[in-house]
Amino acid sequence: METALIAPAMMIASGSIHAVVNAILKGGKDKMAGRATIDGSSAVLMLPATLLVPLPDGAWGWLFATAFLHCAYLYALVRALEASDFSAAYPILRGTAPLVTAAVAIGLLGEAAGAREIAGIALIGAAMFVMVSGRHISRQGLGWALFTGFTIAGYTVIDAQGVRAAPTPVSYIVWMFVLMGTLTVTMFALLSRGRIFASARTQWRAGAAAGRFRS
Repeated sequence: METALIAPAMMIASGSIHAVVNAILKGGKDKMAGRATIDGSSAVLMLPATLLVPLPDGAWGWLFATAFLHCAYLYALVRALEASDFSAAYPILRGTAPLVTAAVAIGLLGEAAGAREIAGIALIGAAMFVMVSGRHISRQGLGWALFTGFTIAGYTVIDAQGVRAAPTPVSYIVWMFVLMGTLTVTMFALLSRGRIFASARTQWRAGAAAGRFRS
């Protein structure tokens, strides 16, 4: 594959994976248990890989920052999907993210971007919002969807810095999955007072499949 096509292909693949995983999450009865199972499964699958990659020295701060921000993202995502239809919430949260990411990366961090890149980002964001036109979404659902989009933008910017600081991109990614999965399960277990473990017994297959697909 030509170098120029790698980034668009990875973006499409990532978006498709996120859509499938979140559709599985929306279909589950207990959203917290579903998300804990998904991220917990990913962490377990990635754990052996920590023995094969170097420690992410120089990137630990970025890793813990993105892990905690991912927790905020996942909590907001669960609330958005509980309060509104997937077809309404998902385009909003995904449409918000690239716009905010571009604003932070270009405006605050000084990342280079030409007119073509900016036009592409704006087009992606606009297209996502067109998808939701005419669909009803509650004020609460809209608020959580927008907040989710902001958290996605936040961890995207953090991960860009973390990958550069780590010895290798792979070591950062592997440790990110492990830390994120551990914190996610812990967070939802505390919030639900352990209820997620009972709920996970009835929907673990879908969650584990999504976690494997996501990894």
